[in-house]
Amino acid sequence: MNIDILVCNAAIGISGSLIEIPIHKVKDNFNVNVFSNLKLIQLSLKNMLKKQNGKIIIMASLAGIIPIEFLGSYCATKTSIIMLAKVLQKELKILNSNIKIKVIEPGIYKTGFNEIMIDNKNIDDSKYFKDKKMI
Repeated sequence: MNIDILVCNAAIGISGSLIEIPIHKVKDNFNVNVFSNLKLIQLSLKNMLKKQNGKIIIMASLAGIIPIEFLGSYCATKTSIIMLAKVLQKELKILNSNIKIKVIEPGIYKTGFNEIMIDNKNIDDSKYFKDKKMI
C-alpha cells in the first residue's frame, strides 16, 4: 500500500445504558471504531516508515473526552482511538519519524449519524431507565 495520507473515519454509534447494553454490541462498536482503524493505521505505517513520510488523520469525537449518558460504548471507543493516537505520536517521535498523526474531535453535527445514535438509546425496554425523565 503506497499511501501518503490516511484518513480514519470508520465509525458506528452504538447507544444504550452501559448497565444493560448487550456485550456483543459493545464489541461491534470497538471492532469498527477502534480495531478497524488501528489495522488500517498499522498497514499504512509500514509503507510510511519506509518512506519516512506520511500523515494520518484520525476522526475521534468530543464524546471521547466528555462522558455522555447512554452513549458510553461510543464514548469508550472514541477515548480509545484518541489514546492510540497519542501513543503512536510518542512511538513515532522515538523513531525520529516525519510521519504526523493528527486527531480531529468534532462535536455534534446534523449529519444524521448522531440523531440515529441518540434515538436508538433503547431506554423503552430498559429495566432501570424506562420510567426516568430523559433530556
